Amino acid sequence: MTQDRIAAPAGTPRDRVGESPVRDARNGTLDVEPEGNRLNEGAVAPDGGLVVGTMQSNLNPDGIMREMDRQSGAFCRASPEGPVSPLTEPVFGITNTLGRDEREGRMYICDILARTIHAMVWPRKSEDADPETVVRKGGSGMPDGSCLDAEFCLWNVRYGGGAPVRYATGGTEERIFSLPGRNTRACDFGGEGYTTLYLTTALNELDREMATDLHNGSLLALESGVAGTAPHVFGG
Repeated sequence: MTQDRIAAPAGTPRDRVGESPVRDARNGTLDVEPEGNRLNEGAVAPDGGLVVGTMQSNLNPDGIMREMDRQSGAFCRASPEGPVSPLTEPVFGITNTLGRDEREGRMYICDILARTIHAMVWPRKSEDADPETVVRKGGSGMPDGSCLDAEFCLWNVRYGGGAPVRYATGGTEERIFSLPGRNTRACDFGGEGYTTLYLTTALNELDREMATDLHNGSLLALESGVAGTAPHVFGG
């Protein structure tokens, strides 16, 4: 296992996630979605559908974070044709990750609060088994967004840890990167040949000194040494 350092930030975008229930353009709110939930992470799957995770809202109307008191998050799929269908039961704390391994026919998902990464069969059918846990509390911080490279390894950023981890198939830590930004939130490959890994960092839950560091609340770029894959297109 090797360790590398990521270079300086390439910008300072800001974002906020608001209250937003899961809605079906034809049939209204998804029936299984508990009251008070909001959307969190989303990604387009190889079949062109949008897979999205939900969670109990941890934001006040003014955008300030608040405590959560239940695990009511779930994963669902929005079809390009309109209907929204559940993929899991609403049993997760904070949903995230959504890395697609087309070779093995599975999708990685995570629960940030439980600090676990799971793999579920993809494409998913109602009779498929519950997602399998592949990483339990691995790495520093908490697991957040993920993507896969062309070698089918999972890249997972760690909220509060500042150390993105590359996992081999099966959940073994293959490589850890030292990152100047503390709260890494999402990552994906881009650039020429998809060899640049782009990562976002957040400002929330930082003290005043850390919040002035330009690596926090920024977009970072890492020349990873491996290539990613082209993104999937919704409805494509």
